[in-house]
Amino acid sequence: RECMKNFENAVYMATGSDVQARIPAGCCYFMQFYDCFYDQVEKSCGKQAIPMVKKASIMLHMPCIHDFCSSYDPSSDLCMDLLNRNGTVPAQKYSYLARFVVTMLKHRN
Repeated sequence: RECMKNFENAVYMATGSDVQARIPAGCCYFMQFYDCFYDQVEKSCGKQAIPMVKKASIMLHMPCIHDFCSSYDPSSDLCMDLLNRNGTVPAQKYSYLARFVVTMLKHRN
């Protein structure tokens, strides 16, 4: 849960009506999540778990997304600005994916 804070807002930013912010917002959030995810794995399971988790992450295409988004530093001014904005609920034609993802993650235990 620590790594999922601001997830709903990030989904709205990445699917919202501000087309210019979609990729940067999605990448900034992903890079923040990626760093947090591996930090949490190491804290919870130790360094020996990292290779196994990296293998599993390959199935989720995380390394590909990481490579695509690698130029976005979550601590940069651009990312800090995007991650602190309030995303607007996407227009109806873009909202199906956003609503599905947000609903699924809100109802997990």
